[in-house]
Amino acid sequence: MTHTPNCFSLNTIAKDEDGTITPFAIIMVLIFISIGGLAGDFNKAVSERTQLQTAADSAAHAALYSVEFKSHDEARTDALNVIQSMLPTSAYKDAMLTSDIDFGYIDGVTGEFVLDQTSREAVRTFARLETSRGNASRNFLLFVIGFDTFDISVSSVYAT
Repeated sequence: MTHTPNCFSLNTIAKDEDGTITPFAIIMVLIFISIGGLAGDFNKAVSERTQLQTAADSAAHAALYSVEFKSHDEARTDALNVIQSMLPTSAYKDAMLTSDIDFGYIDGVTGEFVLDQTSREAVRTFARLETSRGNASRNFLLFVIGFDTFDISVSSVYAT
């Protein structure tokens, strides 16, 4: 009777290098998915910020134009109508509220906006996608590591 060596001995298994690339491949795939998730979610946030900035600029312009001929409240309503027509309600709900539209003037010395709700010289608007408003920018892949949303805030000032 001949004795054949046991091909499944511990020494044989420990020295065998077959399949060692599998754990490395799994780790690399996870790293690439994380980097891709970060790039994709960041790109989405930048795109939403650009849309939000464009809408805030348009709303400020509409308010400044309207306040020349209408009351401050009517100008605020016109600004809100502009931003609501530009942004889809599903993603940008409450991005701008009436309280986010201020009237004032530009200080000639400092060049800064000065709040004066009776003025008709300048308008400042804020638009926000924030967790506190319930409209934060949702992430597609970063939620896996616990980063569910981005808060985005923009402002715009128009003056005559």
